[in-house]
Amino acid sequence: MAVKNKLNQFFMFFVFILPFVLAYIFIFNLSMETALDRADYLRLMDPNWESRVEPLLPLISYIFDFIVSEKNYKLILIQFSFLFLFLLSIYKYFKPIETSSLAKVIFLFLLCLTVFSNQFGVQLRIGYATILFIFIIVFFRRPYIFFIVPLLMHYGTIFSILFYMFFSIFNIDSRRKFLICSFFSLSFLTVFFMYVEVFFELIGVSRYYYNYLNEEESFGRALPYSTIFYLIVCCYLLLFVKKNGCKLYWFSLSGLWLVYVGFILDFYLAFKMLTPISLYALFYALKCIPDEKNKYVYLIGAYMFSPIAFLYFALQVDIMQGLIR
Repeated sequence: MAVKNKLNQFFMFFVFILPFVLAYIFIFNLSMETALDRADYLRLMDPNWESRVEPLLPLISYIFDFIVSEKNYKLILIQFSFLFLFLLSIYKYFKPIETSSLAKVIFLFLLCLTVFSNQFGVQLRIGYATILFIFIIVFFRRPYIFFIVPLLMHYGTIFSILFYMFFSIFNIDSRRKFLICSFFSLSFLTVFFMYVEVFFELIGVSRYYYNYLNEEESFGRALPYSTIFYLIVCCYLLLFVKKNGCKLYWFSLSGLWLVYVGFILDFYLAFKMLTPISLYALFYALKCIPDEKNKYVYLIGAYMFSPIAFLYFALQVDIMQGLIR
């Protein structure tokens, strides 16, 4: 009976979210010839293509080749598979069985298409790695051994993984512990990023990767919108959510260390590395928002916001430019 109830709840969740998912997949499909980096990802869909990227996506491409070999369809299928993992994570985390919680879930999805539009539509590997990271910490109580999976999708998840393990192992669950850890963490990060090139040489990392890190800023915003949004979420958590005794609350704030690295140490890629923590902080913040007495307020707000979200996502993946052509 319990299994049947859970299936019914998931079906209701799926019915509510389905129109938004279909709209997303439709726009993603239209962007196959317009989005920045899409040509590179389509080349990765060729199992024989040699690339220097992390090994997990080429491996997934090789496995999916037994299902579909056409590159466009394969990438869309992979995109849908990761989207399904993301929806499972949302369902597990929010348990949306009422109108208010369903509205929060829809609003979360729409925010991802705006705030994290780059990760969900352009630079897909960091998006996939972030989804894997969220899935692992939502579904596993002791996720440490599984963290190798998002790391093999994108090395940019390394600090999110290390921070999560650090907060879990040392039980950082109070303001005092967080401030002490911040002092030592920021000191370490300062020394590390001051000599990051020397460190790369010591461990034998190819010059290609260091150049890649330095070139990231050339096609990104001076201050990514996702970072601004993360700072707003942190302000909300600090001002309106009091969670001493909850290490995940303090983990959500650990991304401030990467903001420091990006701003003060001038390491632009830190803003990209912030993505997994930033997305989890959004999960945490939305769950902490109290349910509205009028349970339809959030739902109406989510539907009103949806045209703006999809329009922005379409602009991010350059669909309008493709239509003009």
